[in-house]
Amino acid sequence: QARGAALAACGVAGLSVAGYEPSKVKKSLVGVGSADKKQVAFMVARVLGVKDPDWALDASDALAVAVCHLNERRMRKLAGIA
Repeated sequence: QARGAALAACGVAGLSVAGYEPSKVKKSLVGVGSADKKQVAFMVARVLGVKDPDWALDASDALAVAVCHLNERRMRKLAGIA
């Protein structure tokens, strides 16, 4: 229900929304869709240039989705889709 409310609010505000399956996010960063949270956290830190991250795994999950989205936008732009 909270997700629906958030999507509705974005629609009213004219914002675009993107969603990614967990396996797509993992594959985008680690190279395999079955990566575990620690592998994802490690790669998020590497991609963002953070030497000793002290964030929670949930925070690295959120950052992983953001990195995946940026990668997706770059690829779409290169392909002339976006």
